[in-house]
Amino acid sequence: AKTYLNVVNQVLDSKQAARIEYKLSTRDKPMWFGTSISTLTEDTSLWVAHDITLRKRFELVQDAIFRITQAAITSEGMDVLYRSIHSILGELIPAENFYIALYDPDTDLINFPYYIDQYDDQPPEAMPLQGLTGYVIRTGHPLLATRQELERLVQLGEVEVVGTLGVDWLGAPLKMEGRTIGVMTVQSYQPEIHYQQDDMNLLEFVSTQVAQAIERKRYEEALRNLSLTDELTGLYNRRAFTILADQQMKLTHRMK
Repeated sequence: AKTYLNVVNQVLDSKQAARIEYKLSTRDKPMWFGTSISTLTEDTSLWVAHDITLRKRFELVQDAIFRITQAAITSEGMDVLYRSIHSILGELIPAENFYIALYDPDTDLINFPYYIDQYDDQPPEAMPLQGLTGYVIRTGHPLLATRQELERLVQLGEVEVVGTLGVDWLGAPLKMEGRTIGVMTVQSYQPEIHYQQDDMNLLEFVSTQVAQAIERKRYEEALRNLSLTDELTGLYNRRAFTILADQQMKLTHRMK
């Protein structure tokens, strides 16, 4: 408010119009406005505002995609990458409850390497294709499941209830070259937070970059493991021994 007052005073003093952009937080989602401020009388300003929400959301999505790409390159390990994805996505849609599930076609199981939830703990082991996560993997399509939609799918025998029931569940498949490698999901337990069709479109759009980032990091780690272990036995090779020994020596010196 103080910043806007300064702009108004500057316009009144200089008699020259100014343009600003500002965000208005609403109950559902933020809206952005581009505003022109000009003098109307000696001590009165005229504000003309235009809704620029679509443009700002597009800019934010493009920025998010760029940052996810950078995170795939710079992150030290998968855990850091997952946290970065969560943080970036949370700037676009409500993502207090968020998880990434990865699918192993060889075992037909899913695991949850990153799982943040208000009520449920991270599943400790791989699980069969059940619940809404399994449904998205089987169909290969994004899903916005309200409580009513979940009940409909349960009645049809398509899914079974897993974990604490939320208000809205939104999941998008993570795809690489036509194959589904996992699911990215947000969930709301609060009745005032609902997801809409444009949220599902956004999650699906971002999921493409997320899938590429995950595959890149997994490939890098696989190559690193191959360079440090014997392919036949899985034991550390001479290079790994040298690296680990050097790390331990440095730790020994630091700890004296």
